Amino acid sequence: MPLKSTVLALTAILLGIHADGRYGASPLGPQGRKTKLQQVWLEQLVDLASQKPILMLLEDAHWIDPTSLEQFDLVVDRIQRMPVLLVVTYRPEFQQPWGGHAHVTALPLERFGPRQSATLIERVTGGKTLPAPLLPATLQPVGAPPLLVPLRRGDAGRALSSRRSAGSTSRA
Repeated sequence: MPLKSTVLALTAILLGIHADGRYGASPLGPQGRKTKLQQVWLEQLVDLASQKPILMLLEDAHWIDPTSLEQFDLVVDRIQRMPVLLVVTYRPEFQQPWGGHAHVTALPLERFGPRQSATLIERVTGGKTLPAPLLPATLQPVGAPPLLVPLRRGDAGRALSSRRSAGSTSRA
């Protein structure tokens, strides 16, 4: 089976797509399919990085499943001499396994304080202020990641919309 057909067949299996022999039957068992897909994905990354620098994002790594973590272990090992920047965000309790690599740097971010949160909210809302009852709840620490300011869905939008329609906010 040609490589392209193998990759398509394996991807179809992974995604639960019933190809019904369209790409041919895979002679590989589950572990063989997993290993082959990991290899193909790494080869694709190498190919893309040979054409231009790559930015990869792995967000909320503290929720990563074991198979994906295994894939990223392979990626971290492989990208050492490639033009790839892998940015991984995770909560402090996550024990990231890549700290022993010379090409890995951890940059812990501190949580925003009330003043920093207020500045972020002001910039996001284009200088419009949120109603006073909404601000205290928004500026309280809730254990959120440092780049997240907790706004309950709809509260800020409704507040800003009602202020806009009442003509009480000026455009920045």
